[in-house]
Amino acid sequence: MGDAQIVVLHAVAERTTLDESAALGVAGVIDVSRPADSERTVVRMLVAWIGAAGLALLFPLVILAMGVPVVLAVRGLLAVLQSLLANVP
Repeated sequence: MGDAQIVVLHAVAERTTLDESAALGVAGVIDVSRPADSERTVVRMLVAWIGAAGLALLFPLVILAMGVPVVLAVRGLLAVLQSLLANVP
């Protein structure tokens, strides 16, 4: 089977798929909504809010956890330099 035949077969298959989806009325539509049978309970909403709040508080904690050692290292280096320069006549 040649390349031209493969391209033609692929184009025919793609057109058939598009024609079928257009007949169903769903051409180019991606449904991202939640299923109609799932219930949105208060407990689920609270769990979602608590999870979002936890993530929102986690980011500043990570920034602090990464920044504090750097700040302490710089402070220690400056203290060492200060004590070395204080002893210079």
